[in-house]
Amino acid sequence: MAQSRAANRLVQLTEGSVYYSEILTALAKQIQVETNEIQKEELKQLYSELKAYGNAGTK
Repeated sequence: MAQSRAANRLVQLTEGSVYYSEILTALAKQIQVETNEIQKEELKQLYSELKAYGNAGTK
């Protein structure tokens, strides 16, 4: 479910309707509340990938 939300956010980001920082903030909050360790690790990986994507885009 969280991955689906993140994917939807990524679509919104590419369409320019959501700020990049909002996505990272939402993912960080989701990581904090996630209780399933496997899901938490997947979210952390997604967060890292999105952050790297954003950093690459600002260079």
